[in-house]
Amino acid sequence: MSLKSIILDLFGPPAEPDPPAPPARPAPPARAASPSRPLDPGAGTEAGVLAVLRRHGAQHQRVMFTRNRRTMISVGRDRSLLRMHVAFAHADEAVLAAVAAVYTPGISARKREAAKRVVRAFIRTIPADRLAARPLRRRLHPADRAQVERMQAVFDQVNRASFGGRLPRVPIHLSRKMRSRNGHFSSHPLEIVISWRLCVHGAAGEAEETMRHEMIHLWQYIEGLPVDHGPVFRRAARRLDVHPRATRPVRWKRG
Repeated sequence: MSLKSIILDLFGPPAEPDPPAPPARPAPPARAASPSRPLDPGAGTEAGVLAVLRRHGAQHQRVMFTRNRRTMISVGRDRSLLRMHVAFAHADEAVLAAVAAVYTPGISARKREAAKRVVRAFIRTIPADRLAARPLRRRLHPADRAQVERMQAVFDQVNRASFGGRLPRVPIHLSRKMRSRNGHFSSHPLEIVISWRLCVHGAAGEAEETMRHEMIHLWQYIEGLPVDHGPVFRRAARRLDVHPRATRPVRWKRG
């Protein structure tokens, strides 16, 4: 599976399809927006892209361009901010209309899935050198060696017991910067990162549960499944005694 195929998994698990609609007279084909047609007086800028999105029903108040190679589009916590990879600055109006549809409440699941396909098709046209991640240089803190070995032992035991040893033995790292997350699975580079804070200060079993969570994502990846928290993840999570959601409450050591 390529980097782009993972990047395309932006929107979470597929929505349930709508029930079949009754036969209707075919509508004339819609005219696609011309890529060369100016989108707005400020096209190519955050303000210009926002104007196009709002024209197509988006309710966001701000657009921010990023160079995040993993998450091409995301919504801010207050829902008013839409972060987009800078490649969308010159997307044609049909693509931006599809982005607006993906994030507009109330549209049908069928229309939302069609919009996602348009966005994914656009992402596939972005030159690979704009998406390739720079190799990370991770250095093992001398005090972390015992915790990394502990997590590696958990990985090996769960791999044998629950995955028949099929998972590749990927690098395992601890992050001392990770604050809002407990762990992270990456496909490029292929690795699992666990929060140092969770390993050191989490109650017994907390870091181990996070490792099992990330191992499910590794399994999804090598099986060619969407790396998400949808129904497949939830079934595997219940089997591995993992909280079946993206986030969970954490118990911390006392004192």
